[in-house]
Amino acid sequence: MNHKEKIREHIQLFGVGNRFRESRNKKMIISHCKSMPSEVSAYLKDPHSCGLYELELIWVEDGGISNDLWELYEKQNTIIPDLTSDKNLVEHVAMYEEIHMKISPLGTILKSLTIVDQGEFDLALKKDGYGVITLLRDVATRSAIKKKYADAIAHYNAAIAANEDEFVFKINDITYINGNYLKFINGPRDSESIKIAGLKKSILEDIGGLYMKAGKALSYTVRRLFSPDVELYVMYWPLIIEWHGSYYSERKYKRNFEKIYDELSEQKFGNVITDLGLISEDYFTEMYETLFREECPKRLTLGQKVDQIVSKTRDIVTTPVRDVVWSDLFAIINTTNCDHESIRHSMREIVKATKASRDYQDRKLKHHNSLNWENSVFPSPVSESIDEFIRIRNSAAHKSRYPVGEYEAIRAIVSLTKIINWWKQCKVSIDFDKTHQEVLQELIGRVRGMV
Repeated sequence: MNHKEKIREHIQLFGVGNRFRESRNKKMIISHCKSMPSEVSAYLKDPHSCGLYELELIWVEDGGISNDLWELYEKQNTIIPDLTSDKNLVEHVAMYEEIHMKISPLGTILKSLTIVDQGEFDLALKKDGYGVITLLRDVATRSAIKKKYADAIAHYNAAIAANEDEFVFKINDITYINGNYLKFINGPRDSESIKIAGLKKSILEDIGGLYMKAGKALSYTVRRLFSPDVELYVMYWPLIIEWHGSYYSERKYKRNFEKIYDELSEQKFGNVITDLGLISEDYFTEMYETLFREECPKRLTLGQKVDQIVSKTRDIVTTPVRDVVWSDLFAIINTTNCDHESIRHSMREIVKATKASRDYQDRKLKHHNSLNWENSVFPSPVSESIDEFIRIRNSAAHKSRYPVGEYEAIRAIVSLTKIINWWKQCKVSIDFDKTHQEVLQELIGRVRGMV
């Protein structure tokens, strides 16, 4: 039984060494760009209209450059370890994983093959932690493999490593490669295929081509997703955490997002939703006080604040019930010389007043039974986001029998970001030197498509 067979048997019995368990990093992500890329902005604004690209490639465990590296390893480690001794086998299992079952080392390997100076190679070896590229320390060996995989090396240098970014994928995090954000979804340990998500098609095709040229993939496809939500939202949390300052720009929210970042790492999704609820209350208070130019009533719940904005807007802009002067009508009717035209006029006024009164009572009844968005400043997509956010927030706050999880937390941040993005656009596009009635009429006109 050779090294590979023994190690495979060990993996079947005990599992692989490092099982995608990433240590929690408490440090907030630092943006790779000075300004938000347009594709990131479009995705965060509305994932469903923007969509997402997904690379799926069929992984080859025993193929291409992996086989060449493993042959080198077996030549340099001729003593077969005792299968019953985990201590002796740990190093060999780790190297097997590195060569055959991980996707990130390929970049380090290809980069090391381009190094000519031995001193520079030793520095790279030290940086790598004396991992897989230890096998390539011999100059002659390095030259032979470099020649065999010249196309893969050239492709890597041109399409992947142009900006000297690290070709490293981490679970629950985003990778920044050559000006592109990417998200690792699953790899060789999970299935026979690898899935990587991105906002641009070209970089995913470049990565698929790289693994093909290195002999590590049989084929690959890149498709654009607009649904389902579970797949569409895979990049949302990492990107909103990195770019939260573009939407939640106030300094006071930085601490909220540091806390949310930790809670996401600990999978405390109910706490995440609660923290988002606190942020949302601040924004709806700001909306109330900006639109009505008065202090928002204290101790209102989130739903009550929204209700106040909707009902107060309606009361200000809705045409009041016709104030019919009943005494004048009776005077006309009671006149002995009353003609038919006067009677018809009086009857019309009575009917109009009665209908207006009933319509008004119907609106009041609807408002009493449920939140009514008629004459609202909120466009339909924003109204839907408000409804959804309140529902999720209430579920988390009241510890509903339907537990909230990662999906609900993502839906909450997507909904809240849509609401806040709309409000920020309002603040820069509305002339607040106008009276608050004029501002409300303009916002309602926009909702109706009249402005």
